[in-house]
Amino acid sequence: MNYNLLHQQVFVYLLTAILHSNGWAQTANNPLVDMPAGVYNKVSPVTVKIICSSGERVGSGTIVAITESGLRAGGQALILTACHVASSNFDLAAGDPDLALSFYDDITVKATGELSALPAKVLPQFVDRSNDIALIMTEYLALGDKVIDYINSDAVKPGQKVAAFGFPETDQLSQTVGRVTRVQGNYLVFDAAVAPGSSGGPLIDDSGRMVGVSTYTI
Repeated sequence: MNYNLLHQQVFVYLLTAILHSNGWAQTANNPLVDMPAGVYNKVSPVTVKIICSSGERVGSGTIVAITESGLRAGGQALILTACHVASSNFDLAAGDPDLALSFYDDITVKATGELSALPAKVLPQFVDRSNDIALIMTEYLALGDKVIDYINSDAVKPGQKVAAFGFPETDQLSQTVGRVTRVQGNYLVFDAAVAPGSSGGPLIDDSGRMVGVSTYTI
């Protein structure tokens, strides 16, 4: 895997998506917006639950790449998530840019339908604390052979249908739907509800492509 190319793909072409605080407080889901039935089936195999410190922190992530050795023993899957899911001191570090981030030592990931979780670790060279995104790595073989499709988020416009996927304190993958309400600099603001445990999960368009990552409220 060319990690420099992966860095460019993930951090340049994927904008981080954040949930507007008014949407969080007032919008459980938008009943007027629906997604094609196939979107869930397309996203489900590449979305994982992330468990840190024996359940102290729970979030979600998306398989974005597989190393070149992924088709044989020893390969790894690379998972995009929110930095605050994997960091044990993100809240403190957010207020002090000179404070180094610390990451959980015991991170595991669990795919939809799997009974057991796999150990994972953060790749510090692919952490963007300012945009609250990070890459973690785990074994590949138990997660299947699929990765998410994604597009340049510059193509996303206000009013576009999106779905937020994640694991809101359950092993069942959840989908909530809504629309992008505005584009704000490096962020997409949308009105689909995102519950605790879904942080780090993918924001998906109606073709099943990822346009961002659910991170935090503003």
